[in-house]
Amino acid sequence: MNGLRKRVLSGILLCILFALPGLADTNPEGNTLIDTTLTSGDHLNLGTIDNTSDYRHGIQSDTFLLVSGPTGLILTSGYNALGILAKNRGEAWNIGGSIITSGDSAYGMDAWLGSTATNLAGSIETRGIFSLGLTAYDHSSALNTGSMLTHGADAIGLYVGYVSSGSNEGSIVTSGDNAYGMRAGNFSAATNSVTITTSGNFGRGIRVVDHSTGQNTAMDSIETWGESAYGMAAFDNSSADNSGSITTHGDKAIGMYAH
Repeated sequence: MNGLRKRVLSGILLCILFALPGLADTNPEGNTLIDTTLTSGDHLNLGTIDNTSDYRHGIQSDTFLLVSGPTGLILTSGYNALGILAKNRGEAWNIGGSIITSGDSAYGMDAWLGSTATNLAGSIETRGIFSLGLTAYDHSSALNTGSMLTHGADAIGLYVGYVSSGSNEGSIVTSGDNAYGMRAGNFSAATNSVTITTSGNFGRGIRVVDHSTGQNTAMDSIETWGESAYGMAAFDNSSADNSGSITTHGDKAIGMYAH
């Protein structure tokens, strides 16, 4: 998806959102909320949410529409403090906004139980150990058309599990050891059509396990720099399909691996 199309889609969606009663002024531009979770209903964040407590998410509301817009900034520094959490057929959107988490096990966006999470031309950055950028679990879906950056060990840019699907149409960069660009498990599917770059040792561009599928479809798309890194890896009756390109630079690195 090119930059112009991203901006057009973002603008159209925001126009629709502003037309919804009670949504446009949830957290207005220029306003800052401290240690606050927006919950119970549809929400639009155009200001700043800065949370320091453990388990304190930026936006969380089951079944509803949750959006952080172009001027929105969500910061969390506690353990397992997520940027946006959607559950029970809810929808989470980061439309041109920024989400930064610095605690361990703190995800940028998370979708559960038939929900969707979309990073549309936005940015997500995680700094802690096992801190995932974008996740979908239990019949959910995730889409990235923006940028995602993870720094911590065991981090994952985009993770899907238990009959879920995820697509990267933007950029994913991981720098920690044993970090993955994309991971799919439990009958799930992960597809990359733009770029994934890993620089840590034992990194994986795309890893799929337990009857899952991984696809890489773009040229100049997966690049690994660390020692013992894999471009794509498939385990436990899973499959990896590369019709794009994989480049490895580190010692003992492997382009594709199946077991």
